[in-house]
Amino acid sequence: MSIQKIISVAVHKANIKLNSGETIDSFIQKLYEAGKKYVYNKFKIKEDSSSWLVESFGDYVVFALSKMNEPMKYFAFTYNRNEKGDFDFGKLVEVKRVINYEPVNDIEVIKEEEKEEIEKAKKALWSAAFINDLPDAAFAVIETGGKKDSGGKTTPRALRHLPHHNSEVKNPNDNKTVDLPHLRNALARISQTNISDELKKKAMNHLEKHSKELLKKDVKKNVFVVGNWQEIEKSIWSNII
Repeated sequence: MSIQKIISVAVHKANIKLNSGETIDSFIQKLYEAGKKYVYNKFKIKEDSSSWLVESFGDYVVFALSKMNEPMKYFAFTYNRNEKGDFDFGKLVEVKRVINYEPVNDIEVIKEEEKEEIEKAKKALWSAAFINDLPDAAFAVIETGGKKDSGGKTTPRALRHLPHHNSEVKNPNDNKTVDLPHLRNALARISQTNISDELKKKAMNHLEKHSKELLKKDVKKNVFVVGNWQEIEKSIWSNII
């Protein structure tokens, strides 16, 4: 049995367009070679660095770049093929992988070293019951039309959006009761929330006040997202892009 060297390992998403007679393997190999050359040329770096294709989409790719003595970087950029079948690439955007944890149930066999990480992920999640029991002050905005129950919480609970305070909150402007993972989650989910534009603006203003104090940076309102990859603040490399 022959042994083949694996040049790169990538996850290939749907909607990749192939030319007639072209296989996915040959396409990805061409994309990998052209993309690596593009990344190297863009940053004017030599072969003391490594770059490889991490994920490929119908019109975007994500490449990793490992530069000597520097942390790993990931970049997404558009691609299309010209009449000659060669690749043309767009502007590089530095990205990070976004992982959404889900509760883990009925674990039968699991490595000992994984248990701690899973427990951390589970503790980071707020159950629906926990969120339902939070005070109104824990939410960024509350739609009109509801009523208060005996505990002073709005019903129906679906009128309350973007929880980011813990159960001890009394003042919605208090930073001490803010849960940072849920603050970041709320900021990321505003555009996906089924509320009016007016409420979205109100929610953003409220969350930005917390973020400027706690995250020490301005919130990005237009974040580039491709698959599970999300744009991050630009590194010093952006100065030469």
